[in-house]
Amino acid sequence: MERCISKLQETVYRLCHHEFGGKTVEQAAKTMKVSTRTIHRLLADLKAVAPQLWPLLPPEQAELWDGWFVRGLSVRQLALILKQSERGIHAKLKQIKIKMDYHPMYHRTTKSLESLTEEELEGCKRLA
Repeated sequence: MERCISKLQETVYRLCHHEFGGKTVEQAAKTMKVSTRTIHRLLADLKAVAPQLWPLLPPEQAELWDGWFVRGLSVRQLALILKQSERGIHAKLKQIKIKMDYHPMYHRTTKSLESLTEEELEGCKRLA
């Protein structure tokens, strides 16, 4: 199987993606000893070839997404941990959900599926 992306693009992706290194463009450039312009170019080229690898979340957004979506923390818990207002956390999560193309209906647990209406269940079956 032929590679779609270069080793260099893969390295930059791993440095910048929130599930790997989670570095900013500036931090990645410093780590690789290249300019930020080079990092931006490599990421743009990579996105053109493999758009399914996006979005990349900056460190602060990645921390919120991990806490809320992955670990299941409440907005109140996140606000206490991060020493921010609940209102601020709500606003930031709203932006992240848009960026991550999050749709609650597609991310429900098995337990919450029991509470779906017949119409919603039919919609899920059509999507499957």
